[in-house]
Amino acid sequence: MKGKKRAVADQPTNVIPIHWDATFFFERAVRSLDRYHYDKALKYFRRAVEYEPDNPVNHCNMAGILSEMGNFEESNRILRYIVDDLDPSMTECHFTWRTITPIWSGTKRRRTPWSAIWRRTKKGSFWKRPRK
Repeated sequence: MKGKKRAVADQPTNVIPIHWDATFFFERAVRSLDRYHYDKALKYFRRAVEYEPDNPVNHCNMAGILSEMGNFEESNRILRYIVDDLDPSMTECHFTWRTITPIWSGTKRRRTPWSAIWRRTKKGSFWKRPRK
């Protein structure tokens, strides 16, 4: 070991420590989503959930990515967990869960796209339902 120098604990170094927390992985996941890398975003949201298991926002984001990837069963399981156990007042999960469930379960219920539900009136000042 001649010739090698060892760093002494008392001397300052130029190395900046990285703090691994849920915020770090959340930001990485959002960056991956912006680049349409759903597999990486899912991995990062899973890590964020590991660091903060009681945060319903991370669970909801993970469920959204799973549904975007076509894994509706796991997405619904996570959304149901949020609605039942974590935060029943999180309205985004209620809406997403009710929207995904008919698609995943294969029901043949008629679903009208949003653009057909709301039509602009001649005045253009407000929106109303189209007449049947």
